[in-house]
Amino acid sequence: EELTVVAHSGQLPDFVRAKRWDRIDFPAWEGQRWRNLLEELKSEEVTVESVLDQVWRKMMRQASAPKLNADRALRQQKELLRKQARLSAEKPKPKPARQNLPQQEQVPGC
Repeated sequence: EELTVVAHSGQLPDFVRAKRWDRIDFPAWEGQRWRNLLEELKSEEVTVESVLDQVWRKMMRQASAPKLNADRALRQQKELLRKQARLSAEKPKPKPARQNLPQQEQVPGC
């Protein structure tokens, strides 16, 4: 895989920086996590393989995000429809208006 070649050629930190993962502001911990990983990689506290694994996982999450978002939106839409159906079923039916008109006398010959 190309990513493995990048990792073992020493370009993994450049790859992460090019993706701007070390500058993620929201959530702040995500950007900090990548900055920490790059520092730990530089000081050899972590292996290239462990950072490579994190890079691969991040890429997989990003690839699946559109489907997850679409699924989440579909679930929310279904829940809204169920709630609307439940509310309309619970709504009392309006009673027909009663005719309280005064009775008129019928006058012969009119």
